[in-house]
Parts: sequence; structure tokens; C-alpha cells
Amino acid sequence: MTLVAGQQIGQYRIERPLGSGGMGVVYIAMDMRLGRRAAIKQLLPALSSDHDIVERFFNEAKAAASINHPSIVEIYDVGWHSDGSAFFAMKLLEGESIARRMRTVRQFPLEIASTIARQVATALGAAHARGIVHRDLKPDNVMLVRDDEVVIGERAIVLDFGIAKLFGENPAVSKTRTGVFMGTPAYMSPEQCRGAADVDQRTDVYALGCIVFEMLAGRPPFIAQGGGEIVGMHQFVAPPDVRSLRSDVPEPLAALIARSLAKNPAERVASMHDFAIALGPFAVQGVHTMPAGQGVTQLTAPPSIAASTYTRGQVSAPPTKSRALAFVFGVIAMLAVTALAIVVTCRPSSDVVNAPADAAVPYEAGDRVAVLRAAVKKAIARKDWVDAQIAVQKWIDTANDSEAQEYQRKVMEETAAERAFQELTSAANEKRHLDGRDAFERIAVTSSYRDRAIEIMARLRLDYISKKTKEARELAAAHKCKELGALQQEASRMG
Repeated sequence: MTLVAGQQIGQYRIERPLGSGGMGVVYIAMDMRLGRRAAIKQLLPALSSDHDIVERFFNEAKAAASINHPSIVEIYDVGWHSDGSAFFAMKLLEGESIARRMRTVRQFPLEIASTIARQVATALGAAHARGIVHRDLKPDNVMLVRDDEVVIGERAIVLDFGIAKLFGENPAVSKTRTGVFMGTPAYMSPEQCRGAADVDQRTDVYALGCIVFEMLAGRPPFIAQGGGEIVGMHQFVAPPDVRSLRSDVPEPLAALIARSLAKNPAERVASMHDFAIALGPFAVQGVHTMPAGQGVTQLTAPPSIAASTYTRGQVSAPPTKSRALAFVFGVIAMLAVTALAIVVTCRPSSDVVNAPADAAVPYEAGDRVAVLRAAVKKAIARKDWVDAQIAVQKWIDTANDSEAQEYQRKVMEETAAERAFQELTSAANEKRHLDGRDAFERIAVTSSYRDRAIEIMARLRLDYISKKTKEARELAAAHKCKELGALQQEASRMG
């Protein structure tokens, strides 16, 4: 039966319903012993007589309680109500789900989406370390709650381990019922869609890939009229490139999402730990403490971060106006004399392979360091910055020597350069000179993109100056001095 305000269930007094579903109801309640509010999840009495359903219900509480992580919902208690229905009590979270947030924020800012996804990845990494696969990860099951110690002011909390399973368990003794889909179609991995009993942590990797895709693109990878069609698409249809739906997604991030959505589990990012590492360069870094009494009302970075630019995963100050003014004067001078001059200077690139190794690396870690060093070099050679980031972070975790730090600097620099190079290419194709120049200035001169970036930027500047010079000549020929002055002012603004 439905509980009403004031009714007691265990040591909890019901205040009001919070939500309901096909299997039960969630209430807000007060813990009469400890004086704290809690969320009570009650299984419907009609279902509480089914042993398998009750076991799965309590499995949710046990799974969440066994994971000690700030981004996993905290379980307080489990028990039975006097009417025979099972229940468990958990921490009451005051916030909103990713699904609800997406109703008002169709496409999340890149850094915010990456930060949220990284939090989810670390939480599920902790679950996987306990041998627990969520199997129903979706935007409805991730809450965004205020946390003053998190850089974006909110923490992602993973909920609803109701169909979680221990990976590696014997399928013959699995309690999952044959022929019953376990999961939500829009976020189910291909192996889940096939009804495979031996799903592992890579099923959650696929689901998180779907969520990241949706946070960035404003829609999940696959859309269809019915769940059955979506299930088929997960198995047989290639997902769209997220950049086809949102052009500002950098290529390395798009590649990471595509890899997480691979049909073959062996081709996906291997673990949530690796996923979190690969998301690092795109996420907001650091710790942000909000003033007391100020709630988080919008999905934005703190003001100090919002006014800055992101470079190599860190917050840097906005560019000053001095470079813009220098270029303004250059453009005006070229318009006056109708001459072109493009001078690009650069310093030689350093050879990271010759970076000194630390003699303090423990001997027993030497073999693993050698393997990881080779993996980093191989990834750099093929410009696979996702694999390079993962390998170099594992190297640092094994032996944080100076060589590993130098490789990390190189990889982070190249990742940032690749992002900027994609922006530069896009700006050049659309002849957006100002955006192209900003992107060019973020490309490190030691990066492998240097020569191509210089060539593209030279063409972009040439096109820009030629266009303005032609306009100036036409105005001068027509003796339209006023319009010529306005053109020079425009060049000043655009410079």
C-alpha cells in the first residue's frame, strides 16, 4: 500500500512521496533516531513476495553500500515494513539528474560535460574494483548535487544499482531471467542488447559514452520510434560522429567517444580508470570552494574560470589586448601601402625522447616502466593522444620520474595543440580570421602541428588582407574617403 505522511517504516517517519516507478515508490522521510532526513525506497508489496525480485532489490543496496566513494549514493539501512514490503534507506540528495538538467541545458559546455563524465568514470571505476557492473547507467541515474569542494560546484552521484551484477560470476548461477532485457535501450551496450550473460565493466564504458555523447550533442547516439529498433541500432549501426551534431567538439574528444561506443568490447576504452584519464585534458581542473550560502543554480564554471581560457587542462588568464592592438596596426599599415608581409618565427622543437630518466625508479618497477614507455612512444608516433594520455598516466602512477613528467608535458601539449588545430582548420574553411588567429596562438610551437598551422594561418591572413586591400582600392578609386575610414576601423576591430 502507499505510505502517507506521518506513517512509520522501520525507524523512519514518512514526510511525502518523492517519486514512483513500476517496482516501487521513493519517499522523503525523517530518521527518528538520528534526526536526519533520508530517502526511502520501498518495493511494492505485490512484488515483495517474489524471491528473485526481492534479492535484486536488496542487491542494489548491498552493491552501493559496498563502494566507498563520494560519487556513489550512501546507503543507511535495509529492512521490511509491517505490510511485508522490502525497503532500504539512503542519503537524500538535493539536486537534479543529468536527464532533468538536459531539459534546460540542451548541450553542456565541453569542459563541464567532461568534468561530470570524469566524476562518473571515477565512481564506476571504484564499483568495478569491487567487481560490480552497474548495467543501467543513464542520465536519470546520475544526480548533480551541490559540493563546495568540486571545481564546478556540483558533484555527480551515481544511483540505482538495481540490476548491477558481479562480473566474472558464473552465468549458470546468474539470477537474471532469460529473455528479459536488463537495462534502458538508449544506453545499452551491444552485448546487453544480445542478452549476453557475461557482460563486464566495458558495458558501463559504453553507457557512459552514450551519456557523454548526449551531453555534448543534445541527443543520444541512436534515435528511433521504439526500443526494439534502438536495440538493433546498437548492434548493427555505426554511431554518428558527435562533431556532425556539434562542430566545436575537438577531434581527440570525439575519438574518445567513438572508441567508447565500439561494437566490440575489446575495442573500447579498457576501463573506467582509463576513461577518466582520457577525459582529463578536457575537464575543468582544480578545486573550487563556493562562498557559504550560495547555491548552484546554473551549469556553468565559476566566474573566474568562465572568464578564462583552457590550456592543457589548466585555467589560464584571458589573452591581453596587446597582441590584438599590434595586429590592428599591422593590418592598417598594409591597407595603406597595399603590401603583404607575413613573418612567422618559431623556436626549434625539443626532442622529448632524450629527456633524462630518473635514477630513483625502483628496480621492481623497471619492467612495467619499459612497457609503458614503449606504449607512450607508440601512441605518440601514430598521434593517438587518448592512448598516450592513458599510458603516460599509468607510467606516472608506477614511477613518477622526470622522464615520465616530460612525456606527460609533451602529450598534454600535443593534445591541446590538436584541439586548437581543429579549431584553426574550421576557422580557415569558413574564413573566420579572428577565430583562426586565436586558435593559432594556442598551438604550442613545439607541437607536430606547427608547420601545418603556420601554413594555414598564412593563407588565412593572406585571404583576409587581400579582401580588405581590394575593398580599400575600390573605395579609394571611387573617392569614398568616409567609407575607406570606416573600412580601416573595421579592420582595426577584426584585427
